[in-house]
Amino acid sequence: MQGDATDKAPREGIMSLENFIPLKAVLVLSLLTLVACSGGGGGGGGGLTGTSSVARYAYVANSGDASVSVYAVDATTGRLAYTGKAATQANPRSIAVDPLGRFAYAVNNGSSSVSAYAIDAATGALTDVSGSPFATGSSPQSVAVDPSGKFVYVVAANEVDAYTINGTTGALGPVSGSPFAAGSSNVAIAIDPKDRFAFVADFASGNNVYAFKINTSSGALASAGNVAAGTDPIAITVDPSGQFVYVANNGSGDVSAFGVNATTGALSAIGGAVGAGNHPRGIAVDRSGKFVYVTNGSGDTVSQYNIGSGGALTAMFVPTVATGKSPQSVTVDPSGHC
Repeated sequence: MQGDATDKAPREGIMSLENFIPLKAVLVLSLLTLVACSGGGGGGGGGLTGTSSVARYAYVANSGDASVSVYAVDATTGRLAYTGKAATQANPRSIAVDPLGRFAYAVNNGSSSVSAYAIDAATGALTDVSGSPFATGSSPQSVAVDPSGKFVYVVAANEVDAYTINGTTGALGPVSGSPFAAGSSNVAIAIDPKDRFAFVADFASGNNVYAFKINTSSGALASAGNVAAGTDPIAITVDPSGQFVYVANNGSGDVSAFGVNATTGALSAIGGAVGAGNHPRGIAVDRSGKFVYVTNGSGDTVSQYNIGSGGALTAMFVPTVATGKSPQSVTVDPSGHC
């Protein structure tokens, strides 16, 4: 279900990637968990009590003024209270927080770098890490921190840059062998919740998804091959069990599903792609691993799917819900509601 080609993501030119994702801001919640749920939680991280004993902060990467805005999240109402901002380099596109809430990393598309910050646990304020910013490949688009909190991965034009995290300072150092080759127009990365594999969506070069096995000691990536997705894969996610990968395809207006080889990380297609709306932009799996949600940038909707026992997607009885204009990304509350 494809709309007018002018509505597709690369309005500003795919090969340069200069303004590939026309977002004013990207929101990331840092959940600093001080009290865990009894009994723990499923894949994807520990649970939250939702009480005032949980400190929560939100960070917004502002591409227009090269900054990260900081907010405190009211644990009862969820409302955001602005507390300040930190400077980045040119055109930040994505921001990620380490699992323990100690450090934040923002990729700067305009300066080919990643800014590193230490997080004040009491206030959420960001302080530049010594040596920041750190160089990346050309026009980085997305950043992820592995579940162990030891490594940072950045996708740039034709590579994945891997870094070790200094556990005391948050400074980044290159992983041996980095950068790792992948496609030519990489836009998104997702890491298996069990910290075994990384997956990269390449928007233009053959419309592929690249799989890598993570060396959990060194952070190095070993290629596990690539598979074809739909046209212009733009967003990627892994289910909480680490068994399935889902990719939103901006050009073909659909979603590809893949099974993950538990030993190698290699991907295999699960049936054919399932239809979404016009020009999907974002994708997420809920914490239970039962549902997938996809934003449709030109259709102003969210498509919603059930995940079958084999990972295949089927549209829900009500297949879409309305959103505001041009929805970009989607995330699901990770609390688990203990």
